[in-house]
Amino acid sequence: MRYRVGILLCVATMLPTAITLAWGQSAAPSTQTQLGLTLGLAAMLSMAVYGWPSLYIVRTGLLALPGLVSGSVLLLPDISSISPHALLFQTRQMGATITLLTSLALGASGAAWGLGCLTARPPAPAPPREFRVRFVAYLILAVTAATWTAHSAGPLIWTAAYVTQKQRLPLGLGSIPAMIALGILGMLAFACFDPRGTSRHRWLVLPVAIYACVYCLWLRGERIETLGTLTGGYFMWLLYRRRPVRPLFLAAGAVLIFAFSVSWGNYRIQATGGTPFLTSIVSSWEDLIIETDDGLVSVQASTFGDIAATLLSMIGLVDEGELTLVHGKTYLDFILRTPPQFLYPDRPETVAWIFWRHDTSTGGGLYELAEAYYNFGPAGAALVPAIISFLFARVYMRAIRLRTPLAVLALGLLIATSYRGIWYQTFNYYRMATIWLTFEAVLIVFTEFKRHAAAATPLPEPEHPEPAPGPASTGGG
Repeated sequence: MRYRVGILLCVATMLPTAITLAWGQSAAPSTQTQLGLTLGLAAMLSMAVYGWPSLYIVRTGLLALPGLVSGSVLLLPDISSISPHALLFQTRQMGATITLLTSLALGASGAAWGLGCLTARPPAPAPPREFRVRFVAYLILAVTAATWTAHSAGPLIWTAAYVTQKQRLPLGLGSIPAMIALGILGMLAFACFDPRGTSRHRWLVLPVAIYACVYCLWLRGERIETLGTLTGGYFMWLLYRRRPVRPLFLAAGAVLIFAFSVSWGNYRIQATGGTPFLTSIVSSWEDLIIETDDGLVSVQASTFGDIAATLLSMIGLVDEGELTLVHGKTYLDFILRTPPQFLYPDRPETVAWIFWRHDTSTGGGLYELAEAYYNFGPAGAALVPAIISFLFARVYMRAIRLRTPLAVLALGLLIATSYRGIWYQTFNYYRMATIWLTFEAVLIVFTEFKRHAAAATPLPEPEHPEPAPGPASTGGG
């Protein structure tokens, strides 16, 4: 019943949003923004209707923040910009447009999530896997990928500034940081959800996570991979302990993590100059609001504003005719981008470079809605989030029903990848999936070879001792 209620709620928010996008552009930007914000928040109520599912919470929050926050800030009086990038397109009307598009995406995503859960069939039990081989393999993967990433990321932020220390990953493998999440969450999945896992194995997860996430990533300025891995692990642990998600606790934690992440993002650039951490925290929050020469105010909405700027730029470039809709080409290019760059140097480049080719700077990344708009226009803001959320709902239902290591690991990986998948291009989901499937294929081949080798090895013949000689015959007369 709750899925039907959630679907109706989300569809009800989509209809007025779609009508306003199609025929309501003559209304005042403030009216459009207020409508989009109201309907977007209404669509987000589906999180409560659906029972606070972990993957849907993370996806909805990350999908909503850039568009709703940035669009609402641009509505405020005397606000000139929400990011130092794409300044040409930061108008009140564009703020209204991205708010409406975000609201449309939230409604479509929520309706598709409910439909995916409603139509999910009970999954068949998965065959048992060889626990020890997989746990050790994921441990080796986590440690190796973390060490490799630390070497490429350079020294700690106190030694070299974050923006200058980064080197190119060996062999052009940009997917190595994703392997850290795969390794750590794979260890956690098999240690907690495999019946052969014990506390003897679970204790290893924490030191490996500290080494990989804190020493190799966080202290070198890499925030997204760290937050993604820890978020995925947190929700996997809740599922293992059978504890419900507490929304107020989660919201408070998200605010604290955001505040600390913003402060750390500023400190990682200033640390090499000897700036104290507390001083960096104060300056990072003071710099959020800057008065411009013309008497207006520029609000530096942190990562939210930079990610929203990619959607603003995409809408502006398409509307001005500098870009034409590509009707799904960037998603089809995922296949051509599958081989590593050292094997296929001429593979298609990331779509984010399109902004630089058109003299429009961004803060990096590519918002899920920006790529969707580039492919299908305003309809893409509903179509692409709906497809992704429908597929994610199936993964979520399989995980909570089966509670097997691989099913739960799939859920944890989607949560961990959502930061980059939603804010830094949808390709990150595809890349994580191909890495995982390749790794599992190697493990399957290895375990099958090991099993057949053991079966083909003849057991040694038992040695039979010579029978002891009997008593000597005395012969009878």
